[in-house]
Amino acid sequence: MTNEELKKLTDEELVHAEVRAERELCQDNLKHRMARLEDTSKLRRIRKEIARIRTFQREREIASGQTGGALRRQYLGTYGKSEGVVEQTAAPASKGFLKGLVDKISGRE
Repeated sequence: MTNEELKKLTDEELVHAEVRAERELCQDNLKHRMARLEDTSKLRRIRKEIARIRTFQREREIASGQTGGALRRQYLGTYGKSEGVVEQTAAPASKGFLKGLVDKISGRE
């Protein structure tokens, strides 16, 4: 996103953009470690985008007299609700090392 696009976003949209970018960074980091990421410069671009978004968040917090991270704390809980993400129902949870394997086998990934 460009700086102009970031300026036009609401506080809530700005926090959601940060969360989406962080998720994308985690996914691409995993792909990179598994040697499946073709464009490794993408990791750096995403990190810089996250830094830009956090800078805009902090500017808005300072302008409104809030403490650091106030916007994120305020709007982080609304991320899945406004994005249409469906929460998974609680299933019997496996513990420890086998949890990931059980989730893959049962399709709860």
